[in-house]
Amino acid sequence: MEYKFDRNHINKISKEDVVKELKRVAGHYNYTKFTRHEFDKVAKLCKGSTVLSVFGTWKKALDSIEVELKPRVVDRSFISKKDLFDEMDRIWRQLGHRPSKIEWELSSPKYSYSTYKARFKGWTNACLQFIE
Repeated sequence: MEYKFDRNHINKISKEDVVKELKRVAGHYNYTKFTRHEFDKVAKLCKGSTVLSVFGTWKKALDSIEVELKPRVVDRSFISKKDLFDEMDRIWRQLGHRPSKIEWELSSPKYSYSTYKARFKGWTNACLQFIE
């Protein structure tokens, strides 16, 4: 017998099935652009990591469904700077140092990492303004 490292994956999901799942999730979100994390919340067939391994980027994955998705309109301005910094203070103290993106996301924050990036034109800027 000849031994080979490669094997057939019995649980491999076809590209067509991934596209079907993306279309189903797009319908769930009223054909508005959605993030990988939002996909993970409602997907049944696979996770966003599988989608990324098939398409390489999230943009290519969303483009693959051949349906024009409405742009996301997120108004982050209604969250006060004080509220954002209070949350940053809570997590910073909890960790004992400036949080990385992963640490932030694992800390169950009230506001997303992308909210800070958008409001302060980058995570580093948000952290620097916080400590001023």
